[in-house]
Formats: sequence, C-alpha cells, structure tokens
Amino acid sequence: IKDDKDLLAVYESDIERVRNEVILDAVSHTNLENLEYQIAKLNADINVLGSQISIYRKQIAYLEGLIQEEDDRIIKIEQETNGTGGSGGANGNHPNALKKDMLMLAGVENIDGYKIFTCPINGNITRIHKQPYEVALKTETICSIHQPNDVHIKGFFNQEDLKYLNEGDMVNIEFPDGTMSKGIVDRFYSATYILPEEFQKKFEPTTRTLAADILPIGENDLDVWRKYYKLSVKVTKRTF
Repeated sequence: IKDDKDLLAVYESDIERVRNEVILDAVSHTNLENLEYQIAKLNADINVLGSQISIYRKQIAYLEGLIQEEDDRIIKIEQETNGTGGSGGANGNHPNALKKDMLMLAGVENIDGYKIFTCPINGNITRIHKQPYEVALKTETICSIHQPNDVHIKGFFNQEDLKYLNEGDMVNIEFPDGTMSKGIVDRFYSATYILPEEFQKKFEPTTRTLAADILPIGENDLDVWRKYYKLSVKVTKRTF
C-alpha cells in the first residue's frame, strides 16, 4: 500500500502538467487518459488491499480468541486436577504439557502439540504446497506424493504409427542423461490425447496423439526408472 500511495502521489502531481500539454496539443489526449486510468487503478488497488488487511486482522483476532479460550480451559482443568487455585501444581505441569498429555490420552499422535494426520497411501513427499501456519481447505492440495513402486511412462505416438504398435510390444527408453532401458506397452488409451505443451511445437496446429502406458520389464529397469520422476524420455520401437 505504501508503494502504491507513493506512486499515486507522483501521478497526481503530474496530471495537471499533462492536462496543460493536451490543451496546447503538445501531447496526445491518450496520454492523459492513460494517466487517469493509472490513478483510478491505484486507488482501487489501495482500497482492495485495505479491505483484505481488515479481513485478515479480524481473522487473526478470532484465532487469537480461540487460543486464549483453549489456554483458559487448560488452566481450569489443571487447577481442578491439582485441587488448587494456583497456575502450577505439585507435579509442576505447564498448561502446554497438560495439553499434550490430554491429546495423548485422547489417542491423537502429536509432536510439540501438533496433531498428525496419517496419509492412507505410501510414497515419498516431493513437494509441500502449504506452510505449517497456513490454513488449507479440504479441496486444496497439501502435498505431492511420489510412489516409486508404481512407476510407468506415459508415451505419446503419432496416429499414423498405430499400425506398428500393439499392447505387449517391447520399446526402447532413453533418459535425459543417456541411460538406456527397455519397457513394455501395457495398454493404449481409448481416445486420442492432445500432445503435452512441452512436446508441442509452437506456431503449429495442435497435435492429437495416441497415448499408452509403458511399464518396466523387470526389477532392474524399475530401479532405473525410479530416479527419473516426471522427466521427459524418448520412446522408440523398431518396425522391422
């Protein structure tokens, strides 16, 4: 907001000069319109940011209130447990320590008071999309998980190559570092797919291709494929 206000002050101090230059036909009227647009846009941006800050402050106040309520509740339970009106007891428990004990008794795993949610699938986390202090909705992605034991390559072939391809065919795989491997065509998709953007040539018509799942042949090939998660590879097949 401070940066926008500084820029707004510059534009507003300049607008009278531009108006006079337009009157004298020294500059185009478009210059004045552009400047007025920038001023209006900055004012709108400042108002939007101010509204967002107001909402965030209300959310923070609400969350702080919940924290205070929880702390008060824990202190009350501690006092009732120890049979004293003080904030401490004979066992020297701190409210946070008591809170952790209560969570443990409730059967909820926790580290330093945080609840742990167990993922229903195995795999390696490759990317965290949310920070610990952020709130996530149920519909939002929290993390990406790579399952190294379920590796396959999605291959894209030109439609005219259909006569050379069959399920069960052996294909050669070349990885970006030159490593060679072999795979087997597991299945073809029932419809054509638009070639992914990274493979599509610019300024050319959109290409629809045959898509197939290619699986590693043996354990040795699987061990190699695990290292190349989400990398582009070259798939070839001999036709004679």
